[in-house]
Amino acid sequence: MPHAPQTKDTSPAARWQQFLEARSTLGETDGARQEWHKGRNRYSVWLLRLNHEEIRRRCRLITSSLQPWLHPQPLDDLHITLAIAGFPGFVCMRNDDVDNATLRHQAQSVAQMDLALQLYVHGACSFLSAPYLDVSDDGEALQRLRSVLDPPGRALTIETFIPHVTLGRWRGGHCTTMLANVLKPFWDLPALAIEPAAVELVEFATDDPEARLITRVVVPLRTRGHQR
Repeated sequence: MPHAPQTKDTSPAARWQQFLEARSTLGETDGARQEWHKGRNRYSVWLLRLNHEEIRRRCRLITSSLQPWLHPQPLDDLHITLAIAGFPGFVCMRNDDVDNATLRHQAQSVAQMDLALQLYVHGACSFLSAPYLDVSDDGEALQRLRSVLDPPGRALTIETFIPHVTLGRWRGGHCTTMLANVLKPFWDLPALAIEPAAVELVEFATDDPEARLITRVVVPLRTRGHQR
């Protein structure tokens, strides 16, 4: 299930301290997945896929160190979540459903933007549910993109957006101090610059914790080396 972390101080140092102070990570609670999807079998998310070998190498190195405690993210599904779309369908019955017309409109709005993304992938940190690599952007391009895909006021709006690359899901509750000691050598890694080529709308099966991401829509972005 997606996680949308909520925090006041979003600096990396503050998030690291919050992780330590929690004392224990969080695994998936029995029945929580069924309560979330309520029988709906697909979920949609807008994201940036990361087809970058050095990022894969970094993720592989970190997740191998965390192997006893982690369900790792498949290396060909590495991504940065931009916005939660919702449960797709023809008719919206609940406030976390999304209709096909809305998804088409969002894709068209992104396609019309004159936008090039320059992002930087940094070192490791962790939410209580999942470790991740920090991500920052060059300027306000990422926020401009999110203003189209995740406008304020929706039931699924991520109020405090922390761009990141999820490394996997914690296998239940584990001591955060112990895990922080494992993660600490990877906290201050040098930034890797990337220019994502497209925004994707993906779906995954809601009843499978290991579900893969299936691309439904690809919206190309302008890169800095390409002028429209």
